[in-house]
Amino acid sequence: QLGYSGYNNNYENTTIVNAKVKSKIETIGTFESYETNELTDFSASLRNQLSISSRNSVDFGFQSKYNEYSYLKSEGADAYYSDIANSSWLYSAYAQFKTQQLKNLTLKAGGRANYYNLSGKLYYEPRISGNYEIAKIIGLKFAAGRYYQFLSKVAPTQSYGYNRDFWVISDGKNHSVLSSDQLIVGAALNLKRFTFDVEAYHKTLNGLQLFLYIPSFQNNADPTTFKNQNRLRKILPSKFITGTGESVGVDFLLKYESSKFTSWVAYSRSKSIRNFKDINAGADIPAPFDKAHELKWTNLFSWKRWNFSSLWVYSTGQSYVSNQTVDRALTARFTYDRLPD
Repeated sequence: QLGYSGYNNNYENTTIVNAKVKSKIETIGTFESYETNELTDFSASLRNQLSISSRNSVDFGFQSKYNEYSYLKSEGADAYYSDIANSSWLYSAYAQFKTQQLKNLTLKAGGRANYYNLSGKLYYEPRISGNYEIAKIIGLKFAAGRYYQFLSKVAPTQSYGYNRDFWVISDGKNHSVLSSDQLIVGAALNLKRFTFDVEAYHKTLNGLQLFLYIPSFQNNADPTTFKNQNRLRKILPSKFITGTGESVGVDFLLKYESSKFTSWVAYSRSKSIRNFKDINAGADIPAPFDKAHELKWTNLFSWKRWNFSSLWVYSTGQSYVSNQTVDRALTARFTYDRLPD
């Protein structure tokens, strides 16, 4: 298998700062910023499956991947926060052994080995999963594994609702390799037309990144002190910070199925947090996609040549940054709030 994909994102922003001067509203600064983020991906892989017996098989393969990226964030024509570019090679080999040697037990065990040229290191990803059936009506399942990601989506400082994530390539130094340890356990009960399923999970993340900078129009001071200064092209204060994350949750599913009508109710209870030492003095902060509760009700009905469906979703609001300050030392204080349900 050969593959190519590309990503290109160009963004322009103009901020006009007005202030009341002697009972009149006057423009005291116009600030323009530009962003360009490009990413290309070339890959080649060879995938194989070997059947050892009717109950045992092995999947194995190899993959190579080449990536290029660039990211530029300018402030006007004379200054910039970041101007970076890089390329990388990733070489991978994997193998997975699947067995159903025991009558009611299915096991999958394997792993992936990755060599990454920018760090010069090997990264191992062991994984295992299993499913055990009891009397054909109860199924117990689990999965555990380690995962690495060599492309990372970075979130920049949010400014008055402005938030543009961008992609970078890990280099093992300024941009960490993202790693995740994941554990999932669950059970399913099948009773004729009814199915009840529950899964709990715990995931940890290491190597999350955020881009901190101080917008020229946001000096954390009285707006009347803002100045639109003309200067030679220079590097403005900014830095990439690295942190950790954790997600825990449990998912429930109740499903009814007949020849013409299917209905299910799904409920999720979850929590996702992140931690950066330079944000809120190292206290835990909510992940951008953190939602405590989500409830879904789905219905499917078939009648002659017609199919009818309905979907109802209730969700608690996601978190967002309602206020922020970034000081001269590039440490931040974020105040969070929740969107309505």
